[in-house]
Amino acid sequence: MFEPGKDYMVQPEAMPEATSMNVWFIDTHDGDALPQAVFAPQHATCVITSATGAMSREVHLTYLESNGWALIRNAEGWAEPAPGWTATLDVPTSLLTMTDATGTVFYEGSAEPNADWLNLALHTGHFLAFSGAISNPEHIPDAYDDGQLYALICPIRINA
Repeated sequence: MFEPGKDYMVQPEAMPEATSMNVWFIDTHDGDALPQAVFAPQHATCVITSATGAMSREVHLTYLESNGWALIRNAEGWAEPAPGWTATLDVPTSLLTMTDATGTVFYEGSAEPNADWLNLALHTGHFLAFSGAISNPEHIPDAYDDGQLYALICPIRINA
């Protein structure tokens, strides 16, 4: 049930605190494409029930599914911007803040995309976010094959 080499945070019968995330920006070489970013939790979090010892599905994946992210294999559902999600990138401070439809911060931290990514984000006003059962972008193919890769189109405001 546990994957060797993967970090887990265990909290019995409690929802975990906010998950620390990493972000990577992906260069797109198609002028019509949306800029892309990959969000990955720093560790996997599952809830273990003390009565049965059963381990829940990874909490991050459940969060994605219940907050507007669509399974990447199902293009329907993420072809339009996700309702209520917003992101702001403050270029002078390199601070990216992304919030879900309830106003809960999904990601807040350092972000330094290159000039091409910024120009494309300024032009389109949106970016394509990926997340799932990954800890870095190299895990995307495996997450896709395992049906654990999600996508969301998010509006973004760039403060230059």
